[in-house]
Amino acid sequence: MTIVENTAQKLVLRSGSTTLTLDGAAKQATLQSKILFWQRAPAHAAFTDISDVKLEEIHDGMSGAEIYNTMVLLKAGKGWALTADNKKQAETEMAAIRNFIGLGKR
Repeated sequence: MTIVENTAQKLVLRSGSTTLTLDGAAKQATLQSKILFWQRAPAHAAFTDISDVKLEEIHDGMSGAEIYNTMVLLKAGKGWALTADNKKQAETEMAAIRNFIGLGKR
């Protein structure tokens, strides 16, 4: 994901056809994605429903590649995976999201 907009009231991250928008005024996160040509219904969560934002590190045994995701974990047990290009980018995104919604540093 790439940070597209970072203001006091809005944080927008985008990776391909997936967009995460954090709206500070509404205190709400919205995840939008598209599969091929079809727009999926957006998923919404209040900031208070977000329990944690973590870095997920996956090792692909076949290729030996390291895959990094920024995980937005919800109190209901669901999670949103936001793909990052590398570990540094995932850490930057994780810190930006945590800071914006008030979870503090990890």
